[in-house]
Amino acid sequence: MTPDTSKSVQIAENIYWVGNEIPDDQFQCHVYLIVNGDESVLIDPGSRITWPETRKKIQEHIPLESIKYLVCHHQDPDITGAIDFLLREAPRPDRAIVCHWRTEALLVHYNWHLPFYRPEDHDWKLELPGGRMLRFPFTPYLHFPGAICTFDETSGILFSSDVFGAFTKEFRLFAKDESYFEQMRPFHEHYMPSREILNHGLKQIEKFPIQMIAPQHGSIIRKELVRPMIEALKSLDCGLFLMPVYRKSIQELSHLNALHRTMMNAMLSGVRLLDTVEKTRDFLTAFAAVESLYFFVWDESGMVYRIGGKEKVEEKSLGVGVEVIRKDPIFAPLFRDREVMTTATDKLPSLSLPEKRNICLAPLASHGNAPYSIAAVIMKSGADSGRVCPFMDEIRPMLGVISRREEAFLTVEKEREQFYRRAVLDMLTGLYNRYYMNAEGVKEVQKAARYEYSLSCIMIDIDHFKEINDTHGHPVGDAVLEEIGHIIRQAARDVDLPVRYGGEEFLLILPHTDATGAEKLAERLRNQISFHTFRPSGVPIPVTISLGVAEMKRGDT
Repeated sequence: MTPDTSKSVQIAENIYWVGNEIPDDQFQCHVYLIVNGDESVLIDPGSRITWPETRKKIQEHIPLESIKYLVCHHQDPDITGAIDFLLREAPRPDRAIVCHWRTEALLVHYNWHLPFYRPEDHDWKLELPGGRMLRFPFTPYLHFPGAICTFDETSGILFSSDVFGAFTKEFRLFAKDESYFEQMRPFHEHYMPSREILNHGLKQIEKFPIQMIAPQHGSIIRKELVRPMIEALKSLDCGLFLMPVYRKSIQELSHLNALHRTMMNAMLSGVRLLDTVEKTRDFLTAFAAVESLYFFVWDESGMVYRIGGKEKVEEKSLGVGVEVIRKDPIFAPLFRDREVMTTATDKLPSLSLPEKRNICLAPLASHGNAPYSIAAVIMKSGADSGRVCPFMDEIRPMLGVISRREEAFLTVEKEREQFYRRAVLDMLTGLYNRYYMNAEGVKEVQKAARYEYSLSCIMIDIDHFKEINDTHGHPVGDAVLEEIGHIIRQAARDVDLPVRYGGEEFLLILPHTDATGAEKLAERLRNQISFHTFRPSGVPIPVTISLGVAEMKRGDT
C-alpha cells in the first residue's frame, strides 16, 4: 500500500517521516521526527523549501516547542535551511544542535546562538528521557569529513544521512526491492570519495542491529533489504569526479565509471579487443545516437585489421599495410596531431557508408607516441558526434593498452594460422595434404555410412607430367601444379575435400554426391584443363588429365 505522503508517515512507534514530496525532483530530502515528549528529536530538519510541509506534519503529533534536539548529520542547506524558521516560530533556549565538531565549525556561522551537543564528547551517544538511546556511528568523508549517522536502539532504525541515498526518477518512500541498488549506484559513485572510505563507514554501521535504514535521500529500506543493500555497496567503485573532463549528468558519469571498470578488468585479465568492442559500443549508445564502432588495428608486420560492427562484432583483414591508412586523407591528421577529432564522410578505409555521417576518430597510443590503432565511432544519420568525443578522449588510454595487446594477439594468430596451413595444406597447390586427408577422409566416410548419404570421389592424374618436367624444367612443372590446384579449388564446394594426393595426383572427395554427379564434375574439370592455356614460361604448354570416379552407395562399408 502506498503511504499518503501529504501527511506524516509512521515508520516505527513514535517515529515519523515528516518530509516533503517535491514534484519532478530526483533528489528528494527526507526529515524524520522522534516523538519523546518535551525532548523530541528532529533528524536532518530540512530545507527552506520543505519547511512548510515539515512544520505541518510535526504539528500532527507535537507542538514545535517540544523539539529539543536538532540532529544535523552534516551542514548542507538541504539539512539546515529550515532551522531559521523553527527558531523564529518556536524559540527554546535549551534547544541543541547535535553534530560533529567539524560540522559545528561551519554551523556557527549561521549565528543561531544555540548550544552544540558533540557526540564525540559523549561516547557517541545521547540518552533521552524514558530510556531511549541514540548512538552515532562516525562515517567520515561520507560525504563530509565530520559525517555521522544516528541509530535508535529502541526501534533499530538507522538514520543514515547520505549513506544509502539515491537519485530516484519518481518518488517512492519505501524501496520496492533489490533493484533500488541501481538508484543508489550513481549517487554513491558521485558522492562518496572511494570504495575504501565507503567500506570503512559500512563497517561502523554494521556494528548495530539494524532493522530499517532511513536515508536523507532516496527511499527507506525495510529489514529484508538491509543486508543486500549493504553487501552491494561494499563492492561499489566510487569517486566519479576523478574523471575530470566530461560533466553532464550523474547517470552518464556512472555509465562511464562502469566502462572504466570493465576496461580495467579487461586490461588485467588479458581480454581481447574483440571482447571489449561490444561493451564500449553499448555504453556509447546509452547516451548518444551511435550507430557503430570500429577499431583499425595492425599486427607487428603492419597488416591492418578492422574490428567492430553495427550489431555483430567481427574481425576482418583489410589486406593492406598501415602505410596505406597512414596516407589516407581522413586518417592522416590522426598520425600527425595525435588528437581526438570529428569528421563528416561517407567512407573510411575499406568501409563505405550509405551516406555522409559524423564520425568521432580517436588515435590510440601511449602518451606522445604515434598511434598503434584508431577507433572510429560512426553516428546515426544526422546525429552530431560532439558528445562522444570527450568520452573517447577519456577512455582512449585504456583502449590503447587493450589495442596494443591486440597487435600481439593478431601476430600470434597469424603465425598460428601459418603453422596450421603448413600442417594441413600443400603449400604449392593450396589443397589439403595427404596427412589431413587420412584423418578427415575417414570422418567423411563414417558420416556418410552413419547418415546413409552418397559419397563419391574423383581421382585425377596429370598426363605425361614427367615429360613437362624433363622438357621445361621443374619450376615450370611446379607452376602447372599450382594452376591445376587453383582450378580444382575453384570447382570444389565448401563441403568438398580437395587433396593433393602425391606428385601429380589429386583427389576430390564429394559428400552428398552420387556417381552421376561426380562424373559430370570430372568431365567439366577435364574440359576446363584441356582448354586452359598454361604458359608459365611464356610458351604455351598443352596439359591434359585423366580422371576416375568411385561412389560409396548407401549401405556400403
